[in-house]
Amino acid sequence: MKRNGLIFIIITVFAVFSFLPVFASEKEISIKDFNDIAGVWYSWINNSIRATMQIKGDGSMTIVIGSNLLFNGQMIFRGSEVKAENSMGKTATIKLFEGKKGKLRLVFIRDDGSLTTEWER
Repeated sequence: MKRNGLIFIIITVFAVFSFLPVFASEKEISIKDFNDIAGVWYSWINNSIRATMQIKGDGSMTIVIGSNLLFNGQMIFRGSEVKAENSMGKTATIKLFEGKKGKLRLVFIRDDGSLTTEWER
């Protein structure tokens, strides 16, 4: 039993330190206005289908997956958080990160925990 516990601790420590450089290279940026994130963002679905999201200064968004699948949505401020709801009624919390060389990453974390989507520009 002691050996299994030791192996678990070693694996846990290794996993934590393996991911530290990834997290340390990014910082979360507060979204104060929808203009902070307005513009075109890109993502990949299953590493093969390109998705494009257009965000406007009023918080409205349009997502096109592939060449013809279309979703619309709206972002709102709820306290200090930015929330989004798409045309299918799914809601998410939105976070903005800045990485090396100023690269921006927008992360949508579904409120039901079923999906996290990352967008870059």
